[in-house]
Amino acid sequence: MVNFFKGLGLAFKNKNTVAETLWKTIGTPIGIARTHGKYKQTGTFTVPFMQDEYLTGYFSGYINFMLINCFKITNQTDRGDVMTKIYTAFDPIFFASAENFTKVMEMITRRHGKKNTTQGVDDAFMTVAFFMGAREKNEFLKRSVYLEAKKFYDSGEFDKRAASHRRAMASIMGTGHSKAQDLPENQAIAFRIMELTFVKKLNKKFKVPSYMQN
Repeated sequence: MVNFFKGLGLAFKNKNTVAETLWKTIGTPIGIARTHGKYKQTGTFTVPFMQDEYLTGYFSGYINFMLINCFKITNQTDRGDVMTKIYTAFDPIFFASAENFTKVMEMITRRHGKKNTTQGVDDAFMTVAFFMGAREKNEFLKRSVYLEAKKFYDSGEFDKRAASHRRAMASIMGTGHSKAQDLPENQAIAFRIMELTFVKKLNKKFKVPSYMQN
């Protein structure tokens, strides 16, 4: 996982850069699912994604938690501006329609409190808590997802995969990119939690081939 947050600072307020940074982290697996997955031809990839309670719960929850806790954007209007930019990056054509955007936002709001939506939001909160190293992460220390993520990191598997990614980036983009994958332990565990929750469900829903999942 590329450390897109390196050097940004926790109070970074440029809306365009914040939106771009958040989209790069969560948008990468979405882009893989869009390109390599299988889904019913309902017009766009966006429709089946937005109809999934868990995926939209995690997606909107992750963005909101990161905006508030990482980037310190607490004003609702400012958060709305950044979220609009992120949804536009998700699907520039679909969300160019104000009507489509409003319908999706209303649909997500109506789902609050539903089991699958709540699970998605909860997993997003766990991801951000570990990413930030917040005390709230202690609530999840006995969760199997955390234990699996920690084991993956402690075993060296995360470093092995990161090294492979560094070599690939260096061969494609030059040696100056050889350290682009470096992440502190808490962020590495957080992104592994994202992979074990959101990305796993995303890949399953859209039947992403296994060779594209790592």
